[in-house]
Amino acid sequence: MINQIFYIFVKNDINFMKYCFLVDNNIPQLPEILEQIGEVYRFEGRTLTNEMVKQSKANILLVRSTTQVNQKLLNDTEIMIVGTATSGSEHLDKEYLSSQGIQYFDAIGSNALSVAEYCIFCILNWAAEINVDLKSKVLGIIGYGNVGKRLAAIAKHIGLKVVVNDPPLLESNPEKLGNETHLELNEIIKVADILTNHVPLTFSGKHKTHNLIDYDLLGNVKEGTLLLHTSRGGVVNEDSWVEMANNGQIKVVADVWENEPYASSKSVSAAIVATPHIAGHSYDAKLRGSLMLAKSLEKILKVKLDPSQLEIEINSNKKQVFELSKQEIYELLKNKRILETSREFKKFASDEAIASNFEKMRKEYPKIRECFYDFAFIL
Repeated sequence: MINQIFYIFVKNDINFMKYCFLVDNNIPQLPEILEQIGEVYRFEGRTLTNEMVKQSKANILLVRSTTQVNQKLLNDTEIMIVGTATSGSEHLDKEYLSSQGIQYFDAIGSNALSVAEYCIFCILNWAAEINVDLKSKVLGIIGYGNVGKRLAAIAKHIGLKVVVNDPPLLESNPEKLGNETHLELNEIIKVADILTNHVPLTFSGKHKTHNLIDYDLLGNVKEGTLLLHTSRGGVVNEDSWVEMANNGQIKVVADVWENEPYASSKSVSAAIVATPHIAGHSYDAKLRGSLMLAKSLEKILKVKLDPSQLEIEINSNKKQVFELSKQEIYELLKNKRILETSREFKKFASDEAIASNFEKMRKEYPKIRECFYDFAFIL
């Protein structure tokens, strides 16, 4: 059921206008902020139906990735604006939204530091287990966007050499690569001791990323390479990395899976660390998503909101990562309980058990906080 909170009228430059928001319950603090300017209804992500949207008479829909926003959901409703409090937006049918004149926006970058922290912990844990000096290792980052640039900065701080691959960025905004060494995909595969990908999942176009890293490419990696897979399940061909991991050719940390939540038990068991898509699932990422939606709505609606409490909470109790030693970073990141989550996830021995517990683990994931101040976050 949708629970009504209350509403007020808001005066814009021309006349009085009523805003009616339909907001996912899992978007923290945003409903309270929006109560400053309109009527607010809340819903549970996967439960939202077309009838519920119609019943609410909402004109603004704010979701997370559990809600598929398409014609089936929005047909004959009053929705004019859709926002998602997530970095990814594959759950939005953008073609349909555009055809209906519905504005849409996302919170890209909101969970970037969380994913970078996850990757840094897994790298440090791998290095500690095999007793390797990271100063002798090369990190290859495929996709130098919000996650990639944060990861690169922290990686260099802990002693890794960094090389990157991002053809779209190289073509469109090469200056954003800064001083990073850019290599072609077939080259970065060969030189990296640690390989990680941070690209969106796309199925067409010049730079499509579906099966971007396949068996042929993986066949050129160094023996014992650590592969971090935290972007989207279809970017690295799953059959390929599972076969190579089982053969001992590579070590894999996997947080994303093909056909989620129907992850394969064979794939989960093949990874040294396996988690149910929680790398970016921190409370700070959710708060940042709320803040980004609030700021976007201010611009679109030409209203003034007060998200100051969000900004304070996001930055509270954070460390400056570049002031810390490698060991201090490692100890802090242990608080994210990544290994504990992996052990719990790996206990599910069948595909059926994994599928039935995948979303449950995500929904019940502890209120994990980021450890560091997000040095790259700019609204």
